[in-house]
Amino acid sequence: MPIIRGDNLDRFPEAARISGFGTSRFPAGTRNPVELHFHDGEELWFIVEGRLLARYDGREIMLQAGEALL
Repeated sequence: MPIIRGDNLDRFPEAARISGFGTSRFPAGTRNPVELHFHDGEELWFIVEGRLLARYDGREIMLQAGEALL
């Protein structure tokens, strides 16, 4: 598997269906850092540090460091 960075997205295997990626960092205590939205595709949130309260599929889920939401 190749190493993928923002400047070489063309190296993603076509079967991965990934069109892009990015990173975000939200300061502790930030309320609603991301507006409610919809993607016609997949989105992966991986929590590196701290925790994040996410609304997903009509419910709220608390994600902790080391967890992911797809």
